[in-house]
Amino acid sequence: MKRKVIYIKRLNKRKVLKSVFRLLTIPLALNIIIDILNIKEIIGDGWIKILGLDKGSGIYYLLNECINLEKGKELFLWLVFIAAMVIIIIHAIFFFLENRQERLLIIEHNSLNQTRYRYDDEVKNEYNIKRLKFNQYETFNSNMPLEAMIIKSITETDLKIDKIKGYIAKEYAIGYAGIANIPITFMLGFELGDENAKRFFHKYHGKGTNPELKDDKFHLLKAKTIRSSFELEILQESIDPEQESNIIIVVSLTQPIEKSDFSSIAGSNDYIYRYTSSDDIDYDVVDSETQIEQYADKILSDIAIIQKKKNVKRIRLCIAASGAFIFGLGTKFSKTQNIETVVYHFEKKQYPWGINVTKKIPVIN
Repeated sequence: MKRKVIYIKRLNKRKVLKSVFRLLTIPLALNIIIDILNIKEIIGDGWIKILGLDKGSGIYYLLNECINLEKGKELFLWLVFIAAMVIIIIHAIFFFLENRQERLLIIEHNSLNQTRYRYDDEVKNEYNIKRLKFNQYETFNSNMPLEAMIIKSITETDLKIDKIKGYIAKEYAIGYAGIANIPITFMLGFELGDENAKRFFHKYHGKGTNPELKDDKFHLLKAKTIRSSFELEILQESIDPEQESNIIIVVSLTQPIEKSDFSSIAGSNDYIYRYTSSDDIDYDVVDSETQIEQYADKILSDIAIIQKKKNVKRIRLCIAASGAFIFGLGTKFSKTQNIETVVYHFEKKQYPWGINVTKKIPVIN
C-alpha cells in the first residue's frame, strides 16, 4: 500500500513582508490623497462620505490642522500629497513588473503529419505567446527528387531562422513544439544556438505515461529531478590513428537502433558511441528540460575529447528521440567548436540521407 506524502511549502518571508507593506502603505497613501484633495476643495464631501472617511479625526484632522497653523505648512501639505502619489506609482510599477508575462515565440514545426497545436492553460497564463507556423509537410511529402527536396527544406529553414532571429531581437524567448524530420529539427536548433533562452514542448503519447497527460496538447517541459540515468555504450573505437576516422553518435531513446541500421554510414576505423536511457525505450522517456540539458551536455563533452584527434574528420548523428530533445541537442552544438556535423534520417531500417548542418548541404548515401 502506497503512503500518501504531503509536502508543506516553506513560508516565503520576503513575500509576506512585501504583502504586509503594501497592505499598510497603499490604503494610507490613498487616504492621504483623498483627504488633501478635499481640504483643497478639489473634490467634494461626497467622496469623503462614499469612502467612509472621518473629517473630525485621523489623517484628515491632522492634515487640516497643518494648513491652519502657518502658511509654510501648506507647502508641507503638497509635499505629503506628492509623497503619497509617489508611493502609489511605485507600487503600480512593481505590480506591473511582477505580473508582466514573458514574451514567448513558439515554433510550431511539422513535416511528418499535419499537426494540431494546443497548449494547457498554465502556459497561456504564464507567457504572452506568439505562434510561428513552420509547416514542411508538403515539402517532405512531395514527388521532388530526394536531393531537391532536401535543398528546399534547408532553404525553408534558413528563411524561417531569419524571421525567428527578428523576434529574438525583440526580446522574445524561443519555444519549440515540433514533430518533424530529425535532420531539419536538429538544424533548426543548431542555427539558433543556445545563447538565448529556449523552452521545450512535448506531446505525450508513450505507453507508460499517465493518461491525463495524453490530452493531445503540447506540454512545457520544466526542470525537475531526473528519474533515469543516461548510459553510454562504446561499440567501437578507432584502431589506426593515421587513418581517417569519424565519430558515430547513436542516441536511442524512443526507438531501438541496431548496429545493422547504421552500418552503411559507419567505417571500421570510426568511433561509435551509443547512448540510451536506463528507462525502457519510450516516446516520453525525456520529460523534463533538465534531461535535455544534461543528456546533451554529456554527448557534447564526450565528443569534445574525441574530436581533438587529428584523424577525426566529422561527426555523424543517428537519433531516435523526441522533437524537443533533438531541437535542444541541436542548440548545444557549436559552429565554431565542433567539427563538421551530419545528421541522418532513418527510413526502412537504414539511414539513406542526411543534412550536413555545418555546410548546409544534403548528404545522400
